[in-house]
Amino acid sequence: MIAELERELRKRSMREHLARLAEFNTGYERQSRKLMGMARPPWTTEMLVELAAMFQLPPVRNYYPVLPRDNRCPHCRADLSGREVATIRAAISDRTLHGCKHCSGRWLVLKPPSAD
Repeated sequence: MIAELERELRKRSMREHLARLAEFNTGYERQSRKLMGMARPPWTTEMLVELAAMFQLPPVRNYYPVLPRDNRCPHCRADLSGREVATIRAAISDRTLHGCKHCSGRWLVLKPPSAD
């Protein structure tokens, strides 16, 4: 995401924003390297955002599309029947986050509610 943001800022010649992004990235990378030495590093911002998106919480409620289980990627329509094409990025009791290795697209598949 930082690389994409950097491209957009460069495209718009936003030099001051680019400098601030570079400062942020340097500090973030330094902190990440320090935390990697820990037995169990604390959660990162990315992990928190992804978890909130998986639970469909505001403001990232619609970040991942919710789709039915299918044999095709909803983004690039690649055949997902082989293991080398799609992955389950994360699983929670009632949902899974899927990812396509062709286009890096991600989407949620919700499990039907149990009939208790």
